[in-house]
Amino acid sequence: MPPNQAISVGSQRQINLRNSQKPEPKDVAKIVVKKSRSLLRSMQLIPPQLSLLDNGHHEEHQETDQLPNPVLETTSADNLFYLNDSSTDLIVTSPPFLDIVDYEKDNWLRCWFAGINVKKLKISTYSSIEDWKTFVRSAFEEMCRVTREGGHIAFEVGEVRNGEMQLEDVVLQAVEGLPLNLKEVLINQQSFTKTSNLWGIANNQVGTNTNRIVLLQRDR
Repeated sequence: MPPNQAISVGSQRQINLRNSQKPEPKDVAKIVVKKSRSLLRSMQLIPPQLSLLDNGHHEEHQETDQLPNPVLETTSADNLFYLNDSSTDLIVTSPPFLDIVDYEKDNWLRCWFAGINVKKLKISTYSSIEDWKTFVRSAFEEMCRVTREGGHIAFEVGEVRNGEMQLEDVVLQAVEGLPLNLKEVLINQQSFTKTSNLWGIANNQVGTNTNRIVLLQRDR
């Protein structure tokens, strides 16, 4: 459900009870693999990638020159302790948009699937633009440390406060003085589907209606 929300277990049980329905057990891992294959059918995957997709657990595979094992970490963006200096070619990320979303509640299903205890996560949430800018600055300082010269950072934000504040402007203020060059700001205007009407939201009137990707390159 938009925006990437998952209904709570308790609410789903109430819906099942109200509608006298009893969902059948499903093999979630099998469904994910089938869907992933469908989404990736146009890509030429190499054997190690296919092996990871089939087995689902990267711990079972030895690291190779072709495909290093993926790593999943939960940490503050200003402390990427698991990455070495100048070790990354590309970072794609999106920070919390101030205090407009309950990220812990909305992402419980993702965390459950990845084996993450959402209650132990410390998700940064700010109501002040200045506090948010300070948070973004510290994150970019760390991202600069781990990004190679010539590497890129794609930082996705949006507009808040009913469209009165475009967060990319704040991001550009936050990165002043860092070894980063602005390549472009890509703005995607949302075209809502009928699903948004469930929330009583009309096109481009309230909420976050645009994706604004700030693309930066690390100085050589």
